[in-house]
Amino acid sequence: MSCIASEAALESARCGFTVLVVAPPGLSVTEFLAFGDSITAGEISDAESSTLTAIDPSLAYPGELQVSLQQHYAAQPMVVINDGLSGETAVQGAARLPGELARYHPQVLLLLEGVNDLHVSSGEAGIPPAISALQTMIQQAEGSGARVVVGTLLPAVPGALSPGTTDLIVPFNAQLVPMALSTGALVVDSYSAFLADMADWIGPDGLHPSPAGYQELAQLFFAAIQTNFERPTATRKAK
Repeated sequence: MSCIASEAALESARCGFTVLVVAPPGLSVTEFLAFGDSITAGEISDAESSTLTAIDPSLAYPGELQVSLQQHYAAQPMVVINDGLSGETAVQGAARLPGELARYHPQVLLLLEGVNDLHVSSGEAGIPPAISALQTMIQQAEGSGARVVVGTLLPAVPGALSPGTTDLIVPFNAQLVPMALSTGALVVDSYSAFLADMADWIGPDGLHPSPAGYQELAQLFFAAIQTNFERPTATRKAK
């Protein structure tokens, strides 16, 4: 760019400078399907009675994630569909997912499921079928052209699930992570992150996140999306 300035005596001077134009950040993907059980749906436990729960999609992590994405990538319309189904196991999810992929055609599948398989199983015998079902879901999504981001199971307070179930979460995640990575899926280690502040991020029932926990879960998925799908910032010099 250049400019000319004149004074009262009509003497003038010319100068030049370069303007660096930086494009706002953007993502290579904008359509997300959050698939899972009640933790995806947004189940909240009552502070006065840990046995009472209700679904509140306005507090669920997919809604929080969409807000964060839209705020950060304001130039792009972002869609995060909440496709959580309370009580669903991963085995049931593997049967439901193909229809949802055909219905929504997401670019990215956000997958968080499996704790109900442990809850209804007889010990460690429930882990292999659930891991196999999650692998099937990853393959289903990738076959439809979608990328997959898998979250590890969240920690739970002892006694929140059937006896012994809480102790199965760590060995479940230990099998989930290498399986997911071997398929090319991305992994969000939500288990380790939530250990940092379970008192605030896990609700009164000891299983479902609190409102603050859902916000944290959304930020974990946001960070994974930003790291893996953000386009390099474009710059242009104007002289």
